[in-house]
Amino acid sequence: MNINKIKLKNFRNYTEQEIELNPHINVFYGDNAQGKTNILEAIFISGFGKSFRTSKEKEMIKLGEDFLETNIFYDKSDRSGKIKIIIADKKQVEVNGVKIKKLSELIGNLNLVIFTPDDIQILKNGPAERRRFLDMMIGQLRPNYVHNLNLYLKTLEQRNNYLKQLKDGIKLITTPQINATRRTPAVPSSMPLIFIPPTRYPIAPMAKIIKINDRADEHIPAK
Repeated sequence: MNINKIKLKNFRNYTEQEIELNPHINVFYGDNAQGKTNILEAIFISGFGKSFRTSKEKEMIKLGEDFLETNIFYDKSDRSGKIKIIIADKKQVEVNGVKIKKLSELIGNLNLVIFTPDDIQILKNGPAERRRFLDMMIGQLRPNYVHNLNLYLKTLEQRNNYLKQLKDGIKLITTPQINATRRTPAVPSSMPLIFIPPTRYPIAPMAKIIKINDRADEHIPAK
C-alpha cells in the first residue's frame, strides 16, 4: 500500500497544503513547530477516524476557521482510493466519495502503524493499553474484527451490569434441581477467534526527503 498524495485545508497550522509522496520511504524534517507531526496526524485520522494527540476534534481546526478538511489518496495492490474527512460542527467521512456511518467501514482502508514517545506507556502501563494497541492493529488487517470486538464489549458490559444486580440483591435465579437459591450469571456466547497469518513488509531502498517549513501554502511535488 502506498499513500501518494496528501491535501490539507485549515488543518492545525496549514491553511492549504498539498504533498506528493514517494512510493518508497518519505522523511519529514524541519525546525520545531513547523507542522511535521501535524502531517502524520492527518494521515492517522484518515486511517482510524480519530487523532492520536487529542480527543477534542475541533482543536485540529486552524485558528480563526470553522472547519477542516483532509484528503488522502492511496494505492493498494487491487485498487486505488481516496479518504476525505471534514470536521466542523459534525464530522463527515467519505471513502471513494461514499459517506460512511460506522468506524468499522473506515478501518482497514489504510494500513498504519505509528510510534510516538507516548507509546512507551504500552510497556509501562497495564494490559489494557496493550490490548488497545493490538485491537487497532488487528482491526486494520481484519476489519470485521472491529465489529466482533464491539459486540464482545457490549456483551461484557451487559454481563457486568447483570452481576452487579445480582450482587445488590435485585435479581435472583432459582435453580429447581438444587434446594437453594443461587446467584448465577448469564454466560455470553463465545466470540470467534481470528487467525492472522504472518505478513512481511519489505523495506524499499529509496527515500524521499521532505523539508517542512513555515510556508504552509507551498505545493510539494513528488520526486
